[in-house]
Amino acid sequence: RGPRCSIAAKIPVEWSPRGQAATHACTRIGLLLALSSLCIERSGAFLSSGFARTTSFSRTRSGSGSSAAARMIISPQEPLPQLGAEGFSLASFNVLLPNSKDGWWIYKYFGPSVSAEHREWPHRQKLMSEIMLSAKADIVAIQEAAAESFEEDFAFMSDAGYSHVLHSKLRFRTATFFKTDRFELLSQFPRDRGLVTALKAKEGGQTVYVCNCHLSAGPFPDKRVRSLHDSLDQVRKEAAKAGGGGGKKGAAAQPPPCRVVVCGDFNDSSEESAVRQLLTKGEVEGGYVEPAYPHVEMSSKAKKQALGTFEDSIAVGYAPNPPPSTFIAPLLDTLFVKEGGEEGKVEMTDAVKEAVGKAFQKVSGGKGYMDREDIDAWLVSINKQLGRGSESRSAARLMEERGEGKLLLQDFEEVYLSELKEGKFWGVDYDLDQALSCGVDKSGEAPFQTRFDYVWHTSETLSVEAVRDPLTQEQRALAAATDPLPNSWHPSDHLIQSCAFRYLPIPE
Repeated sequence: RGPRCSIAAKIPVEWSPRGQAATHACTRIGLLLALSSLCIERSGAFLSSGFARTTSFSRTRSGSGSSAAARMIISPQEPLPQLGAEGFSLASFNVLLPNSKDGWWIYKYFGPSVSAEHREWPHRQKLMSEIMLSAKADIVAIQEAAAESFEEDFAFMSDAGYSHVLHSKLRFRTATFFKTDRFELLSQFPRDRGLVTALKAKEGGQTVYVCNCHLSAGPFPDKRVRSLHDSLDQVRKEAAKAGGGGGKKGAAAQPPPCRVVVCGDFNDSSEESAVRQLLTKGEVEGGYVEPAYPHVEMSSKAKKQALGTFEDSIAVGYAPNPPPSTFIAPLLDTLFVKEGGEEGKVEMTDAVKEAVGKAFQKVSGGKGYMDREDIDAWLVSINKQLGRGSESRSAARLMEERGEGKLLLQDFEEVYLSELKEGKFWGVDYDLDQALSCGVDKSGEAPFQTRFDYVWHTSETLSVEAVRDPLTQEQRALAAATDPLPNSWHPSDHLIQSCAFRYLPIPE
């Protein structure tokens, strides 16, 4: 994620992150990136376009609960329904790390048409507040909060009457906001890449458990399912404790039917993922292997959850049509990295190698090497100041190995090959194109779109009342054509997911 720490592996995959990746089928070899949030550095307002769309349709709801229930997709200009004692509303949003204090590199995510002002936090914060507050959700779960600046970054939420719980660990944190006039906090539990909160409705007294997740990306389906299972099991423990545990204790304690919402950035879109199986079937069999990752075994033992069957809330709202993409970003990997090469080996495409060569000639002044002055000027041009960025560290290492204060063309190529191996296509693209004016021709390349962000609910105890569209049709068409995310009117590469739920009677 953001700061992309990745393990490059040429294996069949279904997707690769940040839009710098094609939608690879299992017959296609691509560069698969792991995006760990613990590693290396990661015009006009959104709602002012005036576009509106309201669509309604009827469907039969699967699972328990009401049948032939009306579902409404509401436009971005409309707030979620206010259900009072009969239900609640929730939104989930990967905000893309705020760059107020941390996240200095975020400006590299934006396309060349976006002004410097619109890449900075004040503008992004304004857009973010409009997006997060306009839904009028009772609960708002975010991913990629920065601990150092959290209170200042999201002061607009406390001003609007929300309290919050912030994950106590990790650099890229989850946080869950809730309206203090609607809910009170019963308990909170930071888990492995998840934040579990138990909230009690002030009107009606219902307890809602929220699992706010930011699961690992890349070729780690085992980590994703392990993290989710950890959060779900925490809910089991709390619900069992509140309900008496069915006369049992510890791992055997069974919860009564309870109201649970699982949401966040799942960093996976596979219909055959272990995460989806755990939610929809309640179990992942021992030894299960996802088709997209044939060399990764989940676990020798089955993983089970005792909370019941979960439904994909957003899919319920959009049915019978498929839910739209939640992530729209430039497609770069096939332009930057050769496909079909040797297993585990990453090679620049000829176009990128040519662009890197042109950039070297430019920064070296054509003299065949970069001296210390050239190197400093190059680093300032791409990273805004000296002493930061993985390019700077790579250059320092290569100069030390060479034993002299200069870089040759092969060294310069090695710097950018290292960036590609780490999956930072967005950074290489910015450096070559926007900073050094030697970019690769990307004309005619449509952005990468997929669905990484989800909201799931327990189908026995909750039903979907409404789903809010994050974009108008015109905005989505624009982002999918010439203005991928983030851009001047949207502050993140992810889209907010919002829905309203109605309480169902708890089964005896």
